[in-house]
Amino acid sequence: MDCDRHNTVLPLSRRQLFVAAGASGAAVALGTATPAPARPRTAVPLSFTRVTNGAATLAPGADRLIVEAQATLWSVPRTGGEAVPLTPAGLEPNRPVHAPDGTSVAFGAYQDGGFHIWTMRADGSALRQRTEGPWDDRGPAWSPDGSRIAFASERGGDPVRGGSYRIHVLDLASGDIVRVTGRPGQDGPLQDGPWEDFDPTWSPDGERLLFVRGRPVATQTGSTLEARTIASVAAGGAGPVAVTHTEPAKAQVMTPALAPDGERLAYLRTTAAPDASCTLVVDGKPVALDGDLAPVPPRWTEDGRLLLTLDGCFTLVRPESGSKPEDPGSRSRVGAPEVIPFDATLPVKRPHYRVKEYDLGLGRTRPTRGIHLPALSPDGRRVAFAALNSLWVAHTSGGEPPRRLHRAPATCYLLAPTWARDGKSLIYADDRDGLLGVYRHDLATGTETALATGGRTHPALSPDGERLACLDMTGRLVVRDLASGTEHALVTPLGGGGLPGRPSWSPDGRYLAFCDRNRINHRFREGYNLIRVVDTSTGADRLHAVAPHASLADRYDSGPVWSPDGRWLAVIVESALCLLPVTPDGTPRGALRVLSDEPADHPSWAGDSKS
Repeated sequence: MDCDRHNTVLPLSRRQLFVAAGASGAAVALGTATPAPARPRTAVPLSFTRVTNGAATLAPGADRLIVEAQATLWSVPRTGGEAVPLTPAGLEPNRPVHAPDGTSVAFGAYQDGGFHIWTMRADGSALRQRTEGPWDDRGPAWSPDGSRIAFASERGGDPVRGGSYRIHVLDLASGDIVRVTGRPGQDGPLQDGPWEDFDPTWSPDGERLLFVRGRPVATQTGSTLEARTIASVAAGGAGPVAVTHTEPAKAQVMTPALAPDGERLAYLRTTAAPDASCTLVVDGKPVALDGDLAPVPPRWTEDGRLLLTLDGCFTLVRPESGSKPEDPGSRSRVGAPEVIPFDATLPVKRPHYRVKEYDLGLGRTRPTRGIHLPALSPDGRRVAFAALNSLWVAHTSGGEPPRRLHRAPATCYLLAPTWARDGKSLIYADDRDGLLGVYRHDLATGTETALATGGRTHPALSPDGERLACLDMTGRLVVRDLASGTEHALVTPLGGGGLPGRPSWSPDGRYLAFCDRNRINHRFREGYNLIRVVDTSTGADRLHAVAPHASLADRYDSGPVWSPDGRWLAVIVESALCLLPVTPDGTPRGALRVLSDEPADHPSWAGDSKS
């Protein structure tokens, strides 16, 4: 990037900056040095001749490949040469596959934050989105007659309870989509618990679909998907699911592909780190390849070869019969590989802008600004917050400077202040003992009292002040009786990727609401940040979405925060402050109400529930 390195003073707060920038036609002055507008720059080309995990497809008799590289589909001469880009920036296409007649290409694309099935002509024209909706659609496979596309999707699931991947078939003429696995009453393997179906491929006669079926298994860190079964089902979904092949090795199976004659089955076998590997298997035998095989679909060609991505190059190999299948540890051989070279070029536009100089050189000091997790007092007149590794209180009127209540040692980290319901003390966390603990600061006397130690954070005092809710370092929701010192864990987090959010008590002290992340399925990691409500008397919990297919902004401190009158949960969604109407037990009773049109975080209530 090209930049001018001059000091730029930014005196406005974030809120002031957004307000000022939102004024129609207003000019916003940022100190004495105003950044110059970006000037158009000459595009500098980026050339590359290899790909990372890029897939390719070659139609029968075609003189060009369609390849995936740098989030773009390209056309490459069959004999190698200059690549021509076919798709626009931002589409993010993947796994292209030719129609049987070679005139069209189907692929998945991640435009607008979701995976869907798209098609286009082989020259890049007639680009068209074929599926839509909030669910992901992946791994297209074209039927032999060119009239249908099979794919894997979680559609039909529930954003709270989850949705497993099943195989679906799209009729291109009508747009109708039919689910062919996981149908009511359909028998099949591995159906004694949750399972996932993915990576479909057609039999040459178009009568059946082959795909991978896997099921979750417990691990020391949670669970993983064990996918060693290649199954098949009638293309219309009638009848049971049958096992076609079971991989004997302790590995994962992906991307099965039947040869044009229907006699040979190829697939990839992968193992995870620390011994990560990707192996081509044909007719049940691993194939020895010279190079690093990318985990992308192998494509059979009409002459019995496989189009693979080896060492970042698109390569044709011919698997030949090797040792007999019963020979343990034997591998099949391949004929001489054919590499299809390409040369692709993308423009790189370098913006011109002015950079702020921080000048944090040795011996220089600068004031530190910024506050952490502000919390409004029950009377609405004060705000508690953490800053400069200290606990502070300031009046909302702004009439006097903030007052420092407690300074943590430089080697400690102070965070997450919250008020007792009577407004007489503050609860916060720091790691003065090596692990985070929860402490109470009495506002009248300045007395510090340890409430819970040994790894506790995100504290919340019950309305009657007799119980403390917090999270331990594994993310479990823990409630401690302050009089007896006994505590018990109510629930464990639903997923990984960080701790759940700070708990919030219902006004009657029976329920706790906090943010947790579900897992939609076991095939991929994605899920939603949901409201999880726990009954402290029974330990029973329920999940609620803030809106259909929507998440809380993050799991750190975007709510939910219960209003003192029990009628609302304050939440942050898409960076906006919102209110969700709820019943006394935390069940949503209406649509989300948006209060702000500017970025917000860390909501807290005054005691009157009006601010």
